Amino acid sequence: DYRTTGEQKHSMQYVISPQGGLAAYHQSKINDILIRGLSATLGIRYDWEKTKSTYESITPTAVADPRINDMSFSQVSPKASVQYSFKNDGLAYISVARGYKTGGFNNTADNEIKEDWTFDPEHSWSYEIGAKSSFLNDLLSLDLALFYIDWKDQQITQPKTLTNGYILRNAGKSVSKGFEFTAQVNPLKNLNFQLSYGYTNAKFKDYKNGDKVYDNNYLPMVPQNTLTLATNYTIGLGDFWPDNIVLNAQYTGVGKIYWNDENNVTQPYYGLFNGRISFVKNDFSIDLWTKNIGNTDYISYYFSTTNGTKHYVQKGRPFTCGINMNLKFLVWLIFKKEENYLHSFAYI
Repeated sequence: DYRTTGEQKHSMQYVISPQGGLAAYHQSKINDILIRGLSATLGIRYDWEKTKSTYESITPTAVADPRINDMSFSQVSPKASVQYSFKNDGLAYISVARGYKTGGFNNTADNEIKEDWTFDPEHSWSYEIGAKSSFLNDLLSLDLALFYIDWKDQQITQPKTLTNGYILRNAGKSVSKGFEFTAQVNPLKNLNFQLSYGYTNAKFKDYKNGDKVYDNNYLPMVPQNTLTLATNYTIGLGDFWPDNIVLNAQYTGVGKIYWNDENNVTQPYYGLFNGRISFVKNDFSIDLWTKNIGNTDYISYYFSTTNGTKHYVQKGRPFTCGINMNLKFLVWLIFKKEENYLHSFAYI
């Protein structure tokens, strides 16, 4: 059915997509291999899924035949890691894991191009090596991780061939590599400083869309740099209300970000200053907070339509402030049976 409003006629589309599946997972850990502190973890996961899609389109001039597809997927995903724990605080590790992202249906694909009606699963191998340690009675804590991810049959959003809109295709092979570093300094019991930095180099290695070649272009919407600087200072007030006042200041930086496959729309690096004052009494707190104190202009999202001829951006939030009230509580339920009655008591 479809409706008309004056001279304006509207098409209707609907999809029925039942699905079912199962997964099984096992993990084993072996401690003290050859030497004390050396351990290995082995895991394996099996996924199976079956899904069906019935797509119907009703236009003011015709009712198209239903488009019916059914697919099933199965995948075995292994993982393994080796970890060495030092006698003092700290550990080092290396891990490898197989990744899997299920396939599916492009229900809005052009009817004339049957190969676009569905897309296949995406696969990846992830490798990571890292270390965590603390020094001088937890005065300083350091974490470092290096990673490498290899994607195959990558699911990429591309414009439809005949009409406006986008669908998913298994169009690419990509590699993402980089590192993450975190440091925390606790000079006083009630004072700490935190630094987190991440660098990511994520590029297409084999990606073509028609006659366009995007090999060695950066993956869209993956920031090359992420930075966080934060400090927390707690003022204890003893028997007064509140018990503590917690002061928090934070700086977050993100960028450079490429917004499309062509890499011709970008967001340069930008930083935001945030702050918060919390008044804490037992499990209750009141937070006075502010975000983007400098009212920095930045793009939070980008997309294009009409095969890339029209471009739209969503600006990030400007300076904002507000108040939050938080309450943490725990509920204990005690059931007691007396004669033929069941009583329940709750303590909050």
